[in-house]
Amino acid sequence: MQAVRRFRLFMLAVWVVVALLVVGTALAQDDEGTPQPETFNAGSEPPRDLDDIAVKLTPLLVGAALIERTLEFLFNWVERALLDASHSLHTFLARVAGLVQVDVHNAWVSMSELSVAFGRRQANPDLAVADPDSPNPEDWPLAVLEERLEQARALFEQAQRTIEAALKSPVYVARKKLTAMVLSLVFGVTLALMGNLRLFEPLGVQVASQIVEPFRLLDTILAGVLMGLGTDWVHQVVGLLVNGKGLLGRAATGTQMNPDQIANMTSAAVQEEFGRQLNDLRSRVLGGGPGSMVAVSAAASAMPPAPDDEPAAGGSSAEASVTSGLRVASAGIMPFGITPAPQGAAGPERHAQPGDFLPLHDVQVTVHEGGTTARAEPSLDAETLGTLPEGTRREADGLVFGEFTWLRTPWEGPEAGPDQDAWIPGEDTDFPRSTAYNQVDGSWYESEAVLAFRRSLVRDLLRVRNADRDRLAEVDTLSGAALEELEIALTRETIPPLYHDFWAMQLHLGLPDPFTFLPVQTTPPAGIEAMGFSGFGPTTYALDNWMYEYDASRGLHPGVDYLVPEGTPLIAVADGVIVEFPFLHDPADRSLALRPFLPEKFRRDDGSRVLSNVIVGYGHVSTGSPPLVHSGQEVRAGEIIGNSGCPLLTTDEGSVIAQRNNAHLHLEVHFATDGRARLDAQTPLNPLLFFTPRLVAWQARLATQRNGAPYPSDGQPFGRLGFFSVGAFSYEPATIVWDHQVTRSEPWPEGVYPLDRLLDWARSFEPYPLDGTGPF
Repeated sequence: MQAVRRFRLFMLAVWVVVALLVVGTALAQDDEGTPQPETFNAGSEPPRDLDDIAVKLTPLLVGAALIERTLEFLFNWVERALLDASHSLHTFLARVAGLVQVDVHNAWVSMSELSVAFGRRQANPDLAVADPDSPNPEDWPLAVLEERLEQARALFEQAQRTIEAALKSPVYVARKKLTAMVLSLVFGVTLALMGNLRLFEPLGVQVASQIVEPFRLLDTILAGVLMGLGTDWVHQVVGLLVNGKGLLGRAATGTQMNPDQIANMTSAAVQEEFGRQLNDLRSRVLGGGPGSMVAVSAAASAMPPAPDDEPAAGGSSAEASVTSGLRVASAGIMPFGITPAPQGAAGPERHAQPGDFLPLHDVQVTVHEGGTTARAEPSLDAETLGTLPEGTRREADGLVFGEFTWLRTPWEGPEAGPDQDAWIPGEDTDFPRSTAYNQVDGSWYESEAVLAFRRSLVRDLLRVRNADRDRLAEVDTLSGAALEELEIALTRETIPPLYHDFWAMQLHLGLPDPFTFLPVQTTPPAGIEAMGFSGFGPTTYALDNWMYEYDASRGLHPGVDYLVPEGTPLIAVADGVIVEFPFLHDPADRSLALRPFLPEKFRRDDGSRVLSNVIVGYGHVSTGSPPLVHSGQEVRAGEIIGNSGCPLLTTDEGSVIAQRNNAHLHLEVHFATDGRARLDAQTPLNPLLFFTPRLVAWQARLATQRNGAPYPSDGQPFGRLGFFSVGAFSYEPATIVWDHQVTRSEPWPEGVYPLDRLLDWARSFEPYPLDGTGPF
């Protein structure tokens, strides 16, 4: 492994030195001085600067990405062929790999024949010959047939387990990496030859006329090799070229410099940038250290935001640049971890604070019914200082997330020392239900409980990419922007392609940017491990309860549910405005609706934001606390806008009852208009379409926490459905979906839109006015 890493670094150094020396020399030439030597392509326009160089090398980046996706598809197809014993290529591939000694193909054929024979015997018991020596299994006694069938099944299952173990073995992984390296280089050179791609020609490099033709072929091969090495190599070469333009730019200003001076300057640029890259790599390998730029940047990104700052969970371009090296290939290559420095508190200290202390400003809390216990440290095992009765008002200047949301407050008991502090559970106060909670909304994603949840999911995603044990262990060192970028890299390709086709219509449909916040935040964060999730459309719960709860929505669930306790903070998933939008069936049930803004770049001439074409409904909002927002109020992404409650039902006698045993948040998403007319709340869309892929993966994980599979798995005509099986459905016609007779041509009844039909419906929309001039 170390040898491979050293080889990659050596090759990168050679590439960069050659490229910068040649490019620097070309850019430093004085056009008005000596005549220019003949180039191998007179029609090639030299780049104006090194930014232009990056643009000209874009085809190589596209080619490298194409090769990576092709190899990913190829290896996935081969591995599926190995695991699929009925595939005609299975025996050949297994024996070529040299890892499987069981002829699974024959086992599959034998089991299939015996299964057919067994089925026919069961269907026609009177035609049995009961001859155990017959070559036809249908003539065997039923007991013999059952015994042989069980033996065949056992052999097949053993063979399948052998193949699965072989695909995870170090031998296979090593051969896969070697094969991928060879194939990528072959594909890269082939693609460069077919596409006539060059490395130095786009840079305006000039060579002597005598070596034009040999250099043309060499240039093409070099471009192919660079593409074959992957997008990381292309990114790093381009990045080093652009980052070195400070020195190279001065060399290209027409000053009187000789070639030796130019070579020295370019060499200095290479050494400076390449040294920074090595320091970066070393800091990530060793976990960072004093003075490390990476460690400092990572620590800065992990600091809690000020009340008026954008939440940390959304990320920023600065954070993205810190972790630009964390690019994960489909083969499961894991980046080195970045360990952020411990978070500290702002403001004066009364005494030592916990490492994950988060400061609060001007916060007062009220103790709930039943009172609470104050402790000397933020732990249930800490010394008890006393009790606070219900209704007590206390100041809080900071918190620590743990088994509770521990709030720090001054303690004034009879035995209190100078500047004595106490810690009380925030869940015993109104803190999570107040706008004061907005000061820590982004830090919820970086609490240890939520980080453990996120890291567990990342490890699972790496396991399916055959990551080794060391790479899985490194996940525990990641947080902040590094962990978020890894989540993005791993989940982007796990989403159905039609999801990306939907977002390709963003401007046509008037969509906001994908939501980067969950609509709920458990308090304390450890509650995320117990939070259940129910999906959209044909869910198991909807199937079992449609006649009681979903008869008005054709038997389908019109949103997604987050199973959280009453009083859980509800979070704005995007910047937007609170609007009036009734969508719950019972008028007594309380709800909120948020209409997000279009992306930031779409503003009116006066600088105001433009509303998008999407409305997000929060259902079953708590009635036990005063409203936190009102209609017409602007809110920002991550801001608490209410508290979850439980459904309210109006009985036939007109009384209203609360389902206290069914507390949850019900989230719906609707289009406001199709460009011709306002759309009401009769065509809900799958809310997961509007979240980023990493949050979709989180919610898929939540669905496995409780209540089994999120969709029907047995005995239903639709079989096991995925989260994106349905993109939207209309309440008209009023037929129950479960009564539909499924056919190949009509798997869904009228008015139900799987993703492909949803896209067809969306294409019929009039283009949404991005300047805010529309009537809605």
